[in-house]
Amino acid sequence: MRPLRFHGPSLRAPGRLPRQSGFTLLEIMVALAIFAVLYALAIVAVQVVLDGRQSSDARLERIGALQVTFRFLQNDINQVIRRPVRDELGEVLPALRGGGIAPRYHLELTRGGWFNPLGQPRPSLRRVAWRVAEERLERLTWDVLDPVSGTEPHLLPLLEEVERMEIRFLDEEGKWHTAWPPLDENGTPLADRLPVAVEVTLELTDMGRVQRLMLAAGG
Repeated sequence: MRPLRFHGPSLRAPGRLPRQSGFTLLEIMVALAIFAVLYALAIVAVQVVLDGRQSSDARLERIGALQVTFRFLQNDINQVIRRPVRDELGEVLPALRGGGIAPRYHLELTRGGWFNPLGQPRPSLRRVAWRVAEERLERLTWDVLDPVSGTEPHLLPLLEEVERMEIRFLDEEGKWHTAWPPLDENGTPLADRLPVAVEVTLELTDMGRVQRLMLAAGG
């Protein structure tokens, strides 16, 4: 026969509560502080990635604009034609002039290959000029070779943040010139001559000096 057990009141000291599981206020505050630090670090890391991507995209866009600019220049110089023109005042201008002798433009030339898909009544030759204005490289074209007073060119802005444009010309004897056309022994411009090649240097605000050497047709 089993002995009887008496289940009386607990012998725990009066006023003492049972132990409860959970976090203290200090532990919660420490956890929140750690979470805040990790969150801040994550935000900084994401921002760095986004900034890097934007910078990379902007640089790719800049390189693309530079390539387009040199493609236009290359096409103009490749297709230069020995065809002088008259300006608005009737002065005869050589087929190609540039450098220190060009008063308004860094480079000015007559080029062929003006595509005419609609068969419009116009020549296949065109007068083209290049200049830097307000740190922007611009290409100007005229619909007529010998413009009259009031004839306005078509302006195509191609490249921003251009501080300077420098041009050198290589003649058939392998001599470099900072201005074209070159002068003979008497100081007379040899207006009927064309260079063999043209070296173009652009001074860019963000990329420094960028240089290209381009062959000239008819040189």
